[in-house]
Amino acid sequence: MLAAYGWGPGADRVSSTAPVYSDESEWPDCIESHRHTGSGNRSAFLVGLLRTGQSANGPASAARRRMFVIRFGPVAYVMELAGRSIVVAFMIGRLSCVSDVRAAARCAMADAVAGFRSAGPVIVVSHFDADGLSAAAILVRALRAAGRPVQPLVVGKVESPWDAAVRQRIAALDPAGLVIADLGTRPDVVLPGCPTLVIDHHVPTGEPASAVTISGNGLDPEPTTALLAWWAASALGDQADLLWLAAIGLIGDMAEERGFPELETAQARWGKTALRDATSLVNAPRRTAAADAGPALRLLLRADGPKMITVDLR
Repeated sequence: MLAAYGWGPGADRVSSTAPVYSDESEWPDCIESHRHTGSGNRSAFLVGLLRTGQSANGPASAARRRMFVIRFGPVAYVMELAGRSIVVAFMIGRLSCVSDVRAAARCAMADAVAGFRSAGPVIVVSHFDADGLSAAAILVRALRAAGRPVQPLVVGKVESPWDAAVRQRIAALDPAGLVIADLGTRPDVVLPGCPTLVIDHHVPTGEPASAVTISGNGLDPEPTTALLAWWAASALGDQADLLWLAAIGLIGDMAEERGFPELETAQARWGKTALRDATSLVNAPRRTAAADAGPALRLLLRADGPKMITVDLR
């Protein structure tokens, strides 16, 4: 019987050691298939139901949990069995069902950049909080260092890249490629015909078929968009000097306790206090009515560390 069923933040996360089943015939004996039809943009998919009276690990009172992944095409469904319950998380993109997420992000970035057209700028569209701005700064700086013309575009407080007005602004720039960072993952294409890379960690509502997608949602621990961007940007060269930007994204999204070694490395090099102070200042515009993140982004694009942020934005 199904005791727990949920999506996104309410769903447990998958570990990199979880077994992956690509065929229904390979499912554990205690699982029976069940057809579930989703709503909205979620298509029909198979989930497992724990048979009545059975548990994943023997007695229903067993405290130990078991995770596994069932993959159908580009979509992975992450399941965790605990007693008689099953929790389902929705994983998409190039990081689903891989053992090395950092390498997978790097390869995804390389593929995306290879698909960008040669003429025109790459447009990096991002959210206006610390995580989104830091991700944009990492991507813009890494792409520029690799010789690509890049233009950042921060969406406003009530905007999204899928809004008609924002799409028109992007199209007017005649981009060679498009990067959407920290703004969600949807099945809808932002700019038809434009090579697109999506980097995000929020609960997806679908995956654009024509885009390269780097989604951290469903991973354990879950990386922020800035950390995903830093992993991905390593495809363009050594980004060690930009690690402080990934740390600002982690701190800004309250991910300090998730155990990422990158944060510890950044804190040792640039200092915990400096990183926290910089994060607070970068996040400040989102709490204002205008939410003008332009000055913060411009500083992130030229600063050599968090102390420069605290000096210039105070």
